Amino acid sequence: MLISLLVLCAFLNCNNGQICSKKITVTKWVEEDTTYSVKEKKCLLIILCKTSTKTDHARKPVLKKETIAVPTCCDGYRNIDPSGIPVCCDGYKRADNGSEVDFSMNCVPICDPPCGDNGTCIKPDICKCDSGYQLDKKSNPMCIANCKTPCGNGTCIGRDECSCAKGYKFDKYHNPMCVPQCERNCGHGPCIAPNECLCNARYTFDYKSNPMCVPNCKTECGNGTCIAPDECTCDIGYDIDYSKSPICVPKCKNECGEGICVASNECNCKKGYTFEKYHNPMCVPQCDTECGQGFCIEPNLCMCNARYTFDNKSNPMCVPNCKTECGNGTCIAPDTCKCNMGYELDYIKSPMCVPKCKNECGEGTCVASDECDCKKGYKFEIYHNPMCVPQCETECGQGSCIAPNLCMCNAGYTFDNKSNPMCVSNCKTECGNGTCIAPDVCTCDIGYEIDYSKSPMCVPKCENKCGEGNCVAVNECECHEEYKYNKDNITI
Repeated sequence: MLISLLVLCAFLNCNNGQICSKKITVTKWVEEDTTYSVKEKKCLLIILCKTSTKTDHARKPVLKKETIAVPTCCDGYRNIDPSGIPVCCDGYKRADNGSEVDFSMNCVPICDPPCGDNGTCIKPDICKCDSGYQLDKKSNPMCIANCKTPCGNGTCIGRDECSCAKGYKFDKYHNPMCVPQCERNCGHGPCIAPNECLCNARYTFDYKSNPMCVPNCKTECGNGTCIAPDECTCDIGYDIDYSKSPICVPKCKNECGEGICVASNECNCKKGYTFEKYHNPMCVPQCDTECGQGFCIEPNLCMCNARYTFDNKSNPMCVPNCKTECGNGTCIAPDTCKCNMGYELDYIKSPMCVPKCKNECGEGTCVASDECDCKKGYKFEIYHNPMCVPQCETECGQGSCIAPNLCMCNAGYTFDNKSNPMCVSNCKTECGNGTCIAPDVCTCDIGYEIDYSKSPMCVPKCENKCGEGNCVAVNECECHEEYKYNKDNITI
């Protein structure tokens, strides 16, 4: 045994004569017995055949792996090259990294890639990792942190400690320990990636929502929020109506009436109606003209108060009732008339507003303001009082017409309906052949002259004196007895 060691030491040129063996795996061809099956077919009279199987044996070369031990320097020892300078075996290096000859140098194994700070290279390319770390020959360094629970989206940087990728957070008690982070809560579902949720059934992911898993409502909520699958909570001013779509319908405290509730306490009214928030119903009928004593019940239709009547041509349309017609006036309140200018109330008349004449009509009737309808024989004169003035077809002259064709004559005059004027002057002494032109004043006809001592006062005028006789006609004498009238109008 000693001789063989010396031979090996000389062969390997090991320092201190320490020879170790190491196991290696080699592949080589070897012959092996193999068994195989062969089928035989035997036939009788061609058509009757029988197949049989028999087993046969043969040797066949095959590739086999075999582990063998080969001599090598033991760990920590070195070769002495032919020049007599000590060198470290393959896979080792000087511990002091020096370059000068040093027969007392120590060799340490080389691990490539290195073991790192969390392990020790104990043999070439073999690391012994610290507690909490494990060997990974594909890693650099090969001693990598050992995380019992996988990191997932991160790197194990220490014993059960991960450095997580962006968007992930380390959670020691989670598997994997790098947990995706969602800036907002997912709610009904887990966070499966940064800001991404896997929502439960009947929930949908919405990145802009909080939580991001929002419930599904088959029918839209509208003015409300879907708070659970197929369940809405409506905004203030809206109510749920499952028969409608959207489900949240506007709520009007008061009825709309002739309209539709389109928003919270807001109606869209039909034509002829207007929206009034504080009215009930809120769609109020509109009357283009005011009702006055009543209220609008339909477009341009009023319900009038007692003793008022609807008149769509009036303004206001509820007009008061006057049992007796006003006539030339306006019914301003039940059974109350306001007469037009020039008319006055007479409650015993119908209509009650009768024409007003400042002066009396007299023999006539007041038919309009300061206007009379006079009787036959009378004429209307506005500035006369009474305004119905009697008419005389022939002038009265010195007198006044006091009745149709009747005069009241002045003093000294007498009425004569055959005269023109009808008031003729009075002469106490008859004029005779003349005319009474003024009281007791005569104007004599041609050929006559006044003789106030005579009656009649107009006596014939004889140009020549009659002498013993009397002038009895114009230029005609009536002679006294024993006198005669000659043609020359000379009494002889």
